[in-house]
Amino acid sequence: MNEYRELAHLASHIEPNLQQHGAPTVDWATDMDALKITPKEAVSANDFQLTLLELIAFTMSDPSLEPQADQLAIDKLAKTLSKQQAKLGKAVQELQSKKDLGSNNINIESNDLKDDDLQSVDLDDSDLENVDSKSDDIENIDLDGNNAEHELHEQLTTLLYISEFATPLLDKKKSKKKKAKKESKRWLKYLAKAQKTLNKYHNHKMYQQRYQLKSKTDSSALYGAGWFAAMLVRDLKRTEKRLAKVTHSSVLR
Repeated sequence: MNEYRELAHLASHIEPNLQQHGAPTVDWATDMDALKITPKEAVSANDFQLTLLELIAFTMSDPSLEPQADQLAIDKLAKTLSKQQAKLGKAVQELQSKKDLGSNNINIESNDLKDDDLQSVDLDDSDLENVDSKSDDIENIDLDGNNAEHELHEQLTTLLYISEFATPLLDKKKSKKKKAKKESKRWLKYLAKAQKTLNKYHNHKMYQQRYQLKSKTDSSALYGAGWFAAMLVRDLKRTEKRLAKVTHSSVLR
């Protein structure tokens, strides 16, 4: 399912944008036709249907049946958030220690691209923000440090989700509630921005790998491979900057 979404996005959005800037045409139709699982089959799968039923049951439950449930959560939130932020900090350090390794594995064919050229293309990744590619072919050409990146993405997403649920409850316990809400809002903003830039970095790396793999059978794909290789340098800098704000702040302070 993820792979289908990736290829569909490449064909319908990325390709037209690149072609507007002089890129040769790359046909992704054959790649989509070769997929073993279609969106229809994925949606009709038993596991997916059971998940939907469980979600419906949860949304229809009566919260008044457990009036003190939130108090049990509050008692453990601070400790949970502290541990999760420590995990994120460790993941950030791990990725930073390997960030230079990927440069030797990216084939930059379009090294004449300037930063202004890259910014002029509106490559909207909003529909792919949470895609985690499982393609075997893509994994075979992945960058060094990819495991560190996935670990960082997992820890950041977990911290964001926990914080979204936790901050309203934690604010209730603080004496200066108005100030606490302001700090919580800023904290969630830091997390959301960091996740957005990390998702964009991940997506652009996936695009680069797709085009790099495609270039083995279609030389026209080298343009896209070089384009996204250049974008990754800028994306990584932005990601590091926003992650620094997260690691140097906390909703618990």
